[in-house]
Amino acid sequence: MTARRGAMTLAEAMAELDADPAFQARRAAKDRDHAVLAEQRRREQAPLLADLARAGAP
Repeated sequence: MTARRGAMTLAEAMAELDADPAFQARRAAKDRDHAVLAEQRRREQAPLLADLARAGAP
């Protein structure tokens, strides 16, 4: 971080977060959770989407 006091820019804040291992671990865990949830939703929706396709829905 720079020596000046006061507000930091978005770029500075993002650089600080990118260098923070704890933040990176939380982000990675959140990304994994999101991927698992997205796959679960895809599997849950598959039968409904197949029924709609058979019924001729666009």
